[in-house]
Amino acid sequence: MKEGDKLQERPVIFKRKITATCFLFFLLGLLFFLDSEFNKVEAASYSPYDVNMNGVNSATQGNRAASFTSGKKLVYDVYDGKDGKESWKVVNRDYGKGKQPYLEFSGWSAIVGYTHHTKDNQDTYFYLTNNKNEKRVYKAEQLSSVSASKDIEYNRKSETGSINNPCSSSAHNKNNDECNMYYNAVGFKAHIPLNDLFGEGIDDDNWTVQIVKRVENHYIYDDLRVPFEFNLNYSNGVLQLSSGLDAKNLKMGYEGVARRDFARQGGYSGGRYFTKGDTYTAKSTNQESTVVWYGVKTPEEQNKTKWAASLYWIFGGERATLRYNVTTVNVNIVHKDKDTGKILKSEKTKGTVGKTYSYAPESKGTFKDENGADYVPVSKAKSGKIGKSDLNITFEYQVPSQKITVVHKDKDTGKILRTDSTSQKVGTSYSKKPENRGVFKGENDRPYVPISKAVSGKVPEKGVTITFEYRLSVPAPNTGGEIEGSKDGDAALKGEVSWSLYKKNNGDKSYLRYVNDLSVKGKHYATKNINKKITTALINKTQSTDEKLLIENQEPNKMKNKDIEYTLTYEYTNFYKDVYAPKEFLGDDVFVWEKIGTKADWSKSKKTDKTITLKAEHSYGGKLEFSRDGMTEKGFITGEYGFIDGSISKDKEYFASNTSNKIRELQTQAWMSFLKEGFYPQYSVTLKQREQDPNMKVSHSLVHGKVTAFYYPNDLDGNLKEKFANQTEDKLTKYAIPLTIIGKQPNEKANPFIFRSAEDFYITKNTGFVDSIKDNENASKKIKEDYEKYTSQSYNDTILSKNHGLSADQIKQNGGGYYLPIDSESNLKTDKEYTDWIVVQNMGLNDLKLMIPQTYKFKHYLIGAAGDDPIFNEQSETPVAIGADKYPNTVTINNEQRQKILKKDILKRDDLLYGFKAIDIKSISSLLKNEGLNP
Repeated sequence: MKEGDKLQERPVIFKRKITATCFLFFLLGLLFFLDSEFNKVEAASYSPYDVNMNGVNSATQGNRAASFTSGKKLVYDVYDGKDGKESWKVVNRDYGKGKQPYLEFSGWSAIVGYTHHTKDNQDTYFYLTNNKNEKRVYKAEQLSSVSASKDIEYNRKSETGSINNPCSSSAHNKNNDECNMYYNAVGFKAHIPLNDLFGEGIDDDNWTVQIVKRVENHYIYDDLRVPFEFNLNYSNGVLQLSSGLDAKNLKMGYEGVARRDFARQGGYSGGRYFTKGDTYTAKSTNQESTVVWYGVKTPEEQNKTKWAASLYWIFGGERATLRYNVTTVNVNIVHKDKDTGKILKSEKTKGTVGKTYSYAPESKGTFKDENGADYVPVSKAKSGKIGKSDLNITFEYQVPSQKITVVHKDKDTGKILRTDSTSQKVGTSYSKKPENRGVFKGENDRPYVPISKAVSGKVPEKGVTITFEYRLSVPAPNTGGEIEGSKDGDAALKGEVSWSLYKKNNGDKSYLRYVNDLSVKGKHYATKNINKKITTALINKTQSTDEKLLIENQEPNKMKNKDIEYTLTYEYTNFYKDVYAPKEFLGDDVFVWEKIGTKADWSKSKKTDKTITLKAEHSYGGKLEFSRDGMTEKGFITGEYGFIDGSISKDKEYFASNTSNKIRELQTQAWMSFLKEGFYPQYSVTLKQREQDPNMKVSHSLVHGKVTAFYYPNDLDGNLKEKFANQTEDKLTKYAIPLTIIGKQPNEKANPFIFRSAEDFYITKNTGFVDSIKDNENASKKIKEDYEKYTSQSYNDTILSKNHGLSADQIKQNGGGYYLPIDSESNLKTDKEYTDWIVVQNMGLNDLKLMIPQTYKFKHYLIGAAGDDPIFNEQSETPVAIGADKYPNTVTINNEQRQKILKKDILKRDDLLYGFKAIDIKSISSLLKNEGLNP
């Protein structure tokens, strides 16, 4: 809210006249900065002597308290050099009367409310009167760039630009709440010619000063009052302007003037106003804009400083008086070099008689010697009262000597190695250089190396401190240590060594394989000279890495029960040294080393020499004979593993029987299975088990070499003896039936395997002829050929059974079998134990010979005399009931008939089969018929 908006705060009785005035009381202190032309002369034609005396003499007196409509409200401010305004000063100028001194000061003036102020309708004059009633009038220079329009504007709407509600161009004597006047070009700069006022020989003269303002042809004057005073040295005296002792007492000339917290503060004042008619003491001024604001001591607010514009203040004191007091003498001052007497400067000045004087020597540096060094005063200031005689004063100076301090310092630690000190006159030249390498030494006599260069110059005024820096030449650090978690000896090793039997394929012979898989597990910093070996009586292999070393294809029998030596040797260190490179250096001297890595410290090396010896304890090429009457189980080593801790683990293959192999008791000479019912040879293995029981047998496919298997029977039918004559190296019996191996799939614990004859055994229906036939042969055709070849008789028979009538599944269970011979010439006897053999070559990784005995005996002959207690005999009844389908070729005879047949020697023939059976049943039948026997 603007000042003019607060009319409701005033009593109504003030009415319009008071209201217009109150606008000024609440005028906002808006900044309106002066143009840079403020202090420039308005026009080259200006002269302080260009005065219209008729107009000046016609002036009527006005004052600050007059109303806006009176035409006599003369308001002005004179600046005292604050806030960017020019100070009072004496300047020599030429305004048509020759160059002479002028007293210059600036300010602004206006007849407020009278009419618009323009560049062309106004002047400002100063009217001076001395104690002799002499009068002088001087015109002030107009400063056209200075405007007070916005400062005085009522109800201001903006900080700059056109004023609000301007009056008409012809308006006069208007309150500003009715309309606002322009107050342009109201700035002035006074030029008072001092020679006119205080001429030669004039002493202690004074002039009172009035201000005269012209606007159009309207002249108003008032006493010049200033709330300050100034003193200026001039000629042989002092100029002084003052309004007396009461100059700083400002009287409030209006009601409703707000007490502002700072100059040009806007907005509502909160109802705080200065008291009209009260006198306040000026504390400060603000001259930032055209109209000066005064800060006064305010009793209404505990003597705080509050502010109002000069428009509303009536200045205390009297009409300003300009005085000049002259009482001077010549003062001669000499400045000289104390040491040489050289005059550095001579000066003359004036002193006022009776006045106190005080002179001080020139400050340091005012004078310089030939080297440019500053002279320093050695004389003190001099003071006193000026008498009637000239005053002569001498000040002495010297160029001082200053200390040159040389500090030798360790750059890295700051340690002071030595300090040197000399004195030398300021400005003289000096030259210093660092000490040579090795002059200073550190720990262990390590040399300090200078890294600073020589220094030269001139001694400065405050002396000089020169610091030469050195760095300690240090050898490369010898640091390092042991790696964390390092291992020594066996703890640093891992792996295993082994020998093992292996086959490239089933059907091949086994070979030995040696593996040295020892390696470095431990945390070493570095290793070298690794040597890994496998040494046997037959071979030696070495390599220079700890990768797996392997030897294969070795003959098992050549190494049986011989040692294999596995070795791993190497050199190692668990220590390291840090590797450094020069980081900061000078020439060959290094100051800072930078760690760039590490390397092995072989000075703390150790050696590991690990040897593990295993013995090839295999049973390659050996044999295993199964028990004749019990269960069999035997393991054969197929490999060994040696470990770092000295323990040994063995792989084994096992051959076993699942049940007892006791003797088989047969009723008669009949079918003989190769294997006892329920008896199966088995194959199982134990492998190196680290997590499990090392003795646990595990399933494994049957492993074998080139298998040869034979069944060795004690006796065979006559027609088979030649065919199966024993041609093998095992002369267990005279006969050998070739077998093939039938392996079964592995089960949980063991792999059963059985053997089957390479040929099937057949028996004919009528003659009981036994023959063996291969799978790919025509059985009927082959039997006929073999029968006729063996008996030289025509074959007229059929096949009774194949493999005793056993099914294919039954054959798989026992491998088949053969018929025990019933030849009367056979050596097989009842109730006598006989042993047939199954012999298998190259079984398992050990290529073993397996010998499986088949022990048996039979109670009865199949066919024979009654005295032999056979199954079948010539009696009318047989001991054993048997169906005709099982033995169809039977004839029942009584004893009488038997005796008759024996007497006739019917059966005494050379072509009997089995030594007792006729080859041709029909021929026998015809013989019996001839004897009266009817079969």
